[in-house]
Amino acid sequence: MGFPTQIEFELARRRARRTAKRYLAWFLERYRRAPFEVIGTEESAALDLDGYEFIGYIDRLDRDDRTGAVTVIDYKTGTIAESAVQYRDDVASFVDFQLPFYYWVRTACGDRVGRLMLVPLKDPRLEVRPIELEVVPLPAPRPSYDAPGGTIGIDELERAKVRMIELARMLSDERIESFPVTSDPEVCTYCAYRDACRNRPQLCEERFAH
Repeated sequence: MGFPTQIEFELARRRARRTAKRYLAWFLERYRRAPFEVIGTEESAALDLDGYEFIGYIDRLDRDDRTGAVTVIDYKTGTIAESAVQYRDDVASFVDFQLPFYYWVRTACGDRVGRLMLVPLKDPRLEVRPIELEVVPLPAPRPSYDAPGGTIGIDELERAKVRMIELARMLSDERIESFPVTSDPEVCTYCAYRDACRNRPQLCEERFAH
């Protein structure tokens, strides 16, 4: 992707370098606390759920040297949940399916997935503060709302999987008379129909560009 000016290119390069330094510091500290092996990056994730094929890519997979449990990691450069409780609520309300889907993919591959993690890399001014959820048979009591760590129950991941199948069936097999427009403009970014959608919400910079 090109940059309109050399100054914008230089600013982007400096932001990327600052982000990389903070990420590396976090990565090494994490390894010192609990050694692990990176067993995959950009891993293809495909799974048939009740006759519907789902496909994705997992940014990184770690295996804990002590327990052998696998951590599924997704890097985020956009807006994400700010706490473990908030992300767990997103999963429960069927706003986010990505990490639950990756959990089921790796479980089907024979891994014992112990953790799901979101690593924010949006702001180079901030230390890397991942959102980390331990997968447990039954969810433990909720931590404080702003805590970055917490738990998520296998039953919650199962409900997300069931809802994925329901949505796939609705989109593939049923006639949809109307499709509600989202109120979040960021989810339109990768939609194939965004340019044809008259009612899609606009980003602030789009609304005040003229």
